[in-house]
Amino acid sequence: MNKPQADQFSRQSPEELRQMYRAGTARPTIAANHFEGTCYLCMRHFPAGEGCIWKLLGSARGTRILCESCDAETRAPTAEEG
Repeated sequence: MNKPQADQFSRQSPEELRQMYRAGTARPTIAANHFEGTCYLCMRHFPAGEGCIWKLLGSARGTRILCESCDAETRAPTAEEG
């Protein structure tokens, strides 16, 4: 099985990525993405400068590129957090 196919089976859900962000095991970069890409969560293609690169730390190593709307949704407080 090649790497892109293997990644499909280990894809984090928006809720899992949100929990990783709250726990400090996922950290988005401050700078906007400089390359065109496809959002990791919604799979929408976006132009350079729109997305945000997330670094996954600890046991879930790697990076994920999120579009602005998915990035904002992931960082938004949940109902329990107020």
